[in-house]
Amino acid sequence: MQKLMELRRAHPVGYSAAAALVSIAIILLAGVAVQVVVTVAGIQADYYVLVLAQEALGALLVCALLKASGCGSVLRQKGCGFGRGLLIGMYPLVLIVFAGVSNFAAAKASGTQYAPLYHGAAFLAAMGLIGLAEEAAFRGLVAGTLLEAFGTSRAGVWKATVLSGVLFGAAHLSNVLGASLLGVCIQTVVASVLGMLFAVIYYRSGNLWVTIFLHAAMDTASLLGGGLFVGGTDATVAETISGYSLINLLPVVTYLLPTVFLLRKKKLPEIQALWTRPVSCESSTQTGEAAEPGSPR
Repeated sequence: MQKLMELRRAHPVGYSAAAALVSIAIILLAGVAVQVVVTVAGIQADYYVLVLAQEALGALLVCALLKASGCGSVLRQKGCGFGRGLLIGMYPLVLIVFAGVSNFAAAKASGTQYAPLYHGAAFLAAMGLIGLAEEAAFRGLVAGTLLEAFGTSRAGVWKATVLSGVLFGAAHLSNVLGASLLGVCIQTVVASVLGMLFAVIYYRSGNLWVTIFLHAAMDTASLLGGGLFVGGTDATVAETISGYSLINLLPVVTYLLPTVFLLRKKKLPEIQALWTRPVSCESSTQTGEAAEPGSPR
């Protein structure tokens, strides 16, 4: 653990790239492990029950990596608070609600029936764990480490934002194992810009649970058809990605504009008030506790 912390401080950019690669490998290998167990044991399980098992194992291992890297305290940091953090992330939240309502209405209009309770519950829990695993890795560890490296000047925040977003997008290239190349490339570009937006929300709020909630809600809304209904159109993630076309690049604009807006010059002091330099993820600053460098106040 100590060696990982020292390595992260000495080579923050390289460590962030390696952490992104290791995190996505953990999630993929967790899926393989679950499939092997299911196959060997001859278990017939619901699709989202298997996804839930995979994501539970993946989230556990990613959080272990987060802690081993000296950043486990980010899960306890309050920052500006969850409620205010959601106000900062209000733009994607509105988009998520709109998408969720639209997909729900479309599924109902198509005449599909509600899935069994266990299927829907497993779906919702799996989406929550996906949000936890990916946000712990790409915002709590990667984005946090990069902000430490580049500092809280406007240029530093932008560098950390862009690079963390690119690493988040690149992680989605792993989906090429099950989806079409064009769809994966489109998803990678969109995910990069979305990663930038989530990084800014994290920097502005200092509360990782805000982006965990937004991430989980976004996945839930986009896969609602296959998650809550029998025969929904979004049965699997791979099928959804394979159906992407160039029109699916439109979210690049809708994610980039609020990113620029949230990072406008007059809001920079809010980030500087939450984060300090030189940085270390170890420990948080709560009321009555001494501040340690790099933790949201």
